[in-house]
Amino acid sequence: MKRENKKILFWLCIVFACCFCRKGYAQDVDLENFYKPNFKVTGNVNANMMYYTSNADTQNSREPFTYLLSGNLNISAFNFSVPLFYSITNQGNNLGYTAPFDFNRLSIMPKYKWVKAYIGNVSMTFSPYTLSGFPFKGVGLELTPQSPFKITLMGGQLLKAVSEEEALGGIPVYQRFGYGAKIGFEKERYKLGWIGFYAKDDLNSLTMVTDKGVTPKENFVNSLIFSTSVIKNLNLNVEYALSVLTDDTRSNTLSGGNFRDKLFSSKESTSFMNALNVNFDYNIQKSIVGLTYERIDPNYNTLGALYFNNDLENIALRFSRPFYQDKITVSTSLGFQRDDLAKEKKQDTKRVVGSINMNYRVTDQINITGSYSNFSTYTNKKLDQFELINNPNVVVSDTLDYRQLSQNANVNMSYAFGSKRNQNLNFNYSIAGQANEQGGVIRRGQASTVQNYNLAHSVNFIEMKVALNSSLNYTNNQVGINNSFSTGASVGASKKLFKDKLNTNLGFLYNNSQGDMNSSSVFGIKFNNSYTLLEQHNFNLNIISMFRSSTNTQKFNDLTATFNYAYSIDKIKLPAKKEPKKEKEIVLNPVLKINYKEKTYQGTRDEIIKQLQDLQLALRPIPKEDSDELQHLLTLTTLTPDDESFKEKALTYLKAYDLNNDILDKYNNYILETVKSLQEEMKRKDEGFENDYVVALGRVNKHKLHGVNEEDITDKTSYKSYLKLVERKNKKLQPLLVHRWMINEISILANTPAAEIHQNENLSNFNKQELNQFFKMMKEKKTDTEVIEELKIKLIPFYHDLAIKNVKDDEVEFKYLKIN
Repeated sequence: MKRENKKILFWLCIVFACCFCRKGYAQDVDLENFYKPNFKVTGNVNANMMYYTSNADTQNSREPFTYLLSGNLNISAFNFSVPLFYSITNQGNNLGYTAPFDFNRLSIMPKYKWVKAYIGNVSMTFSPYTLSGFPFKGVGLELTPQSPFKITLMGGQLLKAVSEEEALGGIPVYQRFGYGAKIGFEKERYKLGWIGFYAKDDLNSLTMVTDKGVTPKENFVNSLIFSTSVIKNLNLNVEYALSVLTDDTRSNTLSGGNFRDKLFSSKESTSFMNALNVNFDYNIQKSIVGLTYERIDPNYNTLGALYFNNDLENIALRFSRPFYQDKITVSTSLGFQRDDLAKEKKQDTKRVVGSINMNYRVTDQINITGSYSNFSTYTNKKLDQFELINNPNVVVSDTLDYRQLSQNANVNMSYAFGSKRNQNLNFNYSIAGQANEQGGVIRRGQASTVQNYNLAHSVNFIEMKVALNSSLNYTNNQVGINNSFSTGASVGASKKLFKDKLNTNLGFLYNNSQGDMNSSSVFGIKFNNSYTLLEQHNFNLNIISMFRSSTNTQKFNDLTATFNYAYSIDKIKLPAKKEPKKEKEIVLNPVLKINYKEKTYQGTRDEIIKQLQDLQLALRPIPKEDSDELQHLLTLTTLTPDDESFKEKALTYLKAYDLNNDILDKYNNYILETVKSLQEEMKRKDEGFENDYVVALGRVNKHKLHGVNEEDITDKTSYKSYLKLVERKNKKLQPLLVHRWMINEISILANTPAAEIHQNENLSNFNKQELNQFFKMMKEKKTDTEVIEELKIKLIPFYHDLAIKNVKDDEVEFKYLKIN
């Protein structure tokens, strides 16, 4: 009874939070458009069928025919949208037993502005330690209003009951229901959150003669989440979770107990388990440094996750940075992991994990990537003391220390060449090694190495619409005392026909493997056809036949044929309501009025087109693809046959125009904020550049040969020393002049209003090079910090190159020189 009261109190708290969140943030309703149906259906429908046949004499042969019907539809009407997902298959009909979940699934996710619901066979994720993608049949609700409060709720059936008869010798399953809530409070600089998840098995859903170790369970998980970016460029995320798991709800309730036991009505089989995850990332100019600490108690589990790692403590350090004008990107990590946190296992394991990844863009045609990782696992067996006493043959040094060493390396090189880079050559080499070290010694047969070489080439004859590809592969395996290798090759060709609507491919492959005890070979034929009809219907047929032979088994072949049909639904609309025709007075050139935001475009059709064209001409520079898109929308507006379509197309153009204008305004503000930050940084460094030059200049001026004509110098050694000082002085002068030129240009920008900053000539040239990338970043809704950091990375080298070209050896103004 107490437990039920706590559940009621739990849900009352959630309802109260929903009401509090709703206060002051009522949903805005556009009454003018609310009653307009605007019914549309978009999405896609897929049908996939697979046929498989083989002459192999095996009992575990695959199902000869399987199908999968799936779809993703979005139905919108009024101001609502209803995404719908479904999948129907026969793959679960021939398993020989009943699974505790549905293979056929239907999900409906209606949405109205910031309210989204999940109905049917759905999955939701709160966090890795509570509810993490577990599929369930039920309902969910997600509320994300324009307020700090965000709320997510769910409830439904996690598992359906599977009786002993239905399990057919397998493990029976209790019916399980789960409920969860996630409440968050989010501000710009920090986020707070609480997650509650409750799941319980229905004791009456099964009647078992023998339980086979299957017990009805109950789980209540609480999690607290905190993240902050109060410190600039530092992101900190913390999650702590407490999982209260009752392994058998039939066990007796604990009498007495501490406060925690009374709070959760603990039973004899109840256990309390903790999980903690702390990670932070810190951006230092181009570098990113990260640290993660994770600790999960032994046997930690949540009934809201399909699989869970526990009994581990993990510390990992991450670092990444671009080098050499951003052509080389390096990322590396180093971590330490251990288990047996409770000191109860007979052996404990420790792992040291290190990895490094590098990407080097040599030129636009040549790219090289590489990676290396090193894994060392230490296992210390805790021998029973009685075993040591009773068995004198046990050697402690041989049994206590066991270490497994693993190393992996990979190098990939690609080269694009030929006319219009229509050819590509790719080479890949990988090596993986593993060794078992015991008592400090790697014994015979305890080491293995696998090496793989792959070379691939493709060529595309663009005008002929023909593509050819080929590859060679060699693999060498040295596993213990056994050695084997395999070689293989493949060739293929593709051709586009019927105005690129049909793409047909034919390929052959062969692989031969040789080992100490066995040899085998595989020959395959691949055939693929894809056809697009009316841009919405896509048909794909794929056939592959494999012929296999081996010295230990008889020859056999198999054939797999897959047919797929996909239909793309593009804006199916309800037919317009037929209105009785009214006789209208024909006006040859009527006056139209288009209202958009706070501005009205009025006049004849030609006059409004002229106004839109003037807008287009006055638009500040934007990326070419966006400018072309605007011009295309404007052209469509001018070509519309009737006045209603003209108004609709004009509004579409104005919205796109306004969107680009908003991005430009935001970009100019980013530029202004960036140059102001750079101005402060450069002012701080200015004195250092001047001091370096003053010191070098002073050493030149104090030298005994300063001012002496070269013809009068007899001491060549001293003269060489003097020339080195002059050279150092000149080297210190150049950075100072460059810095002063840059700070002058940056200061000009910093004192220019955001609305006029794009008129700066140098910045205009910068925008021609980089604006496309920043438009893309802002459309992808990158954070302010990411955009500003990227601007710094791009602006500094751009103005540095300009300074080198424009700086003159003028007389230097000493701003910080102290005159005694």
